Amino acid sequence: MKTVLVTGSQGFIGKALVHSLAQKSFRVIQTGRRSNALAEPSNSSEYYQIDFEDAKAYEKMLCLPHSDAIIHLGTNVGFNGPKLSDMYVSNILATGYIARLAKVWNSQLCFASTAIIAGLKTSFVSSSSPVLLDTPYAETKYLGEELIKASGANYCILRIGGVFGINGPSHLGINNSINKALVGEPPILKGNGGA
Repeated sequence: MKTVLVTGSQGFIGKALVHSLAQKSFRVIQTGRRSNALAEPSNSSEYYQIDFEDAKAYEKMLCLPHSDAIIHLGTNVGFNGPKLSDMYVSNILATGYIARLAKVWNSQLCFASTAIIAGLKTSFVSSSSPVLLDTPYAETKYLGEELIKASGANYCILRIGGVFGINGPSHLGINNSINKALVGEPPILKGNGGA
């Protein structure tokens, strides 16, 4: 049985991913900053509380069961407000630790980056889009990508755009509309609708 380590397993994407992996008979090692229960309880899942802001996070990561693949979803999402220094440890330093762990374990690393590396207001993003780091969050994800590339680990980087669905991240208005519609509240358009 192949083992997959999923950081950020209790987030919106993490929960869906862990569920899918468990259905496909992978052993899933889940990590998250909270001490909650497993995102997807099963006989082949384990959960470890690891907060990347903790100075001992890397030591804790080294004690995890060896994994064939690491899917790094854990992040401090910050579109408005947080400064680069607020997200440095969780988004940059921790990503470097995880890349190092992937190298030591000879594991495949899949990193969830962000499409806003091409600019927050860029309407179309492709593999040839120029880098436009106009938010501290984009800068932290880009620096994480660069650490991974320099690590020597086997990796792939996914630059994910807005994620929406039932109980999706509340920073996207469409998710708020979906959740309100489910309880019978009509969606409310904010702004001019350009977004």
